[in-house]
Amino acid sequence: MVESNNITDDEKLTRLQKMQLQQGKSFPKVGLVLISKGPKLNFIHDIFSLPKELEPIIQEIVIFLDVPDSFVLTPLEEAPEASPWKHKIMVFRQHQNLGAGRNVKHALTYCLDKQFDHVVAINTEMQNWMSGVPDLLNEAIVHSRPLVIGKAIQGISLKNRLISLGGKILLGLKVNFDEFSCRVYSKGLLKSIPFELNSENQYFDLEMLIQSRMLGIPIKEVACFETSKNTSSL
Repeated sequence: MVESNNITDDEKLTRLQKMQLQQGKSFPKVGLVLISKGPKLNFIHDIFSLPKELEPIIQEIVIFLDVPDSFVLTPLEEAPEASPWKHKIMVFRQHQNLGAGRNVKHALTYCLDKQFDHVVAINTEMQNWMSGVPDLLNEAIVHSRPLVIGKAIQGISLKNRLISLGGKILLGLKVNFDEFSCRVYSKGLLKSIPFELNSENQYFDLEMLIQSRMLGIPIKEVACFETSKNTSSL
C-alpha cells in the first residue's frame, strides 16, 4: 500500500467519504480522464481495480483513444454489467493521432463543459495508475489544492531528464518532465489558464505548469505511484 505523509490510502479514502457524507450535493464533482496512445487497451482492465470507495466520488470516466470506430473495445465489452464503473465510462475515439496535447485539450474542454470541479488526468502508460488516485484526490479535495502532480517513483527517461531540467529550474519543482503523467486540475485553474493556446505535443503539460506559476497558483507534488514505465508527458 502506498503511504504519503504517514497517511495510508485507506485513511485518505475514509476522509473523502466523510467529506462527501457531510457536504452532500455540495461535494465537488470529479471527472477522471484517461488518455491512451495507440490501440493498447490493458488500462481498461485497470479501471475495474479502482477502490470501490471512489465509485460515488468519481462521476464519470472519460477515455480518449487514438483508434477508429471499427476498433472493438474488447476489455470494456467483457466487463461485467453489474460493475458500477462500467456505466460511468464515456469513450471518445480519435480517428488519427492528433498529438498528445491536442487530446488533452479536448479532454479538459469536455470536463469544463460537464462542470467537473476537479479533473484527474492520467497517462494510461503509467503502471499502477489506480494506486495514485486516492493520493491525488486527497490533496485536491481535502486540502483544496488547485493543481496536484503525481510523482512516479521510477521510470525516468534520459531524454526527458534533459528536457525538464530548464523547467525544473524555472518552476522550482522536484518532478521530472515525464512524471507529469498524472495530475489533478481544479475547475478554477482551468478557467484561468488559456490552455487551448498551448502546444499540441508533449510540451503541453510543461506549459500548463509554467502558466500556473506565472499566475501564482501553488503546485502540490505527491509521490503516489509505485512504479511506472518510461513515458513522456501527456
